[in-house]
Amino acid sequence: MTEVFRVATRGIARFRNNTIRSDEPWDAILNVSHPQATELSTILDTFHYENRYRDNQALFDSMHPLRQGFRILWRFVRIAPFPDLNGMMGWLAMCSWLLAKGYPLLFPDASDRELVKRMASGPDRKSTRLNSSHSSVS
Repeated sequence: MTEVFRVATRGIARFRNNTIRSDEPWDAILNVSHPQATELSTILDTFHYENRYRDNQALFDSMHPLRQGFRILWRFVRIAPFPDLNGMMGWLAMCSWLLAKGYPLLFPDASDRELVKRMASGPDRKSTRLNSSHSSVS
């Protein structure tokens, strides 16, 4: 992924000599604690199939390939190893997985960016609180 990022951003001045982030990602997802910059090299070294993309091996192996692809995207954007474009890189990782599994290439819709951000950050605390209060009413 690092090499793909380097190639994809080669002509963009703000990414020159700036592959792995050194502070918080510019495209950070709200309410998500991203790993510290000092941990990223180790994390990226283990983000591959043999380690099930840092997922639980039994759980990952039991999932349908579409869910596996989304887990790869989900885990990658929560790591956010690059200064920016982590969502795009996660999308590429997911699409590569799905292509390797025989699925067609996915083309993102304009609304996908916000949807992926919401799914990666987890449930909305306000809506969870509202749902909890409704479930106690008989």
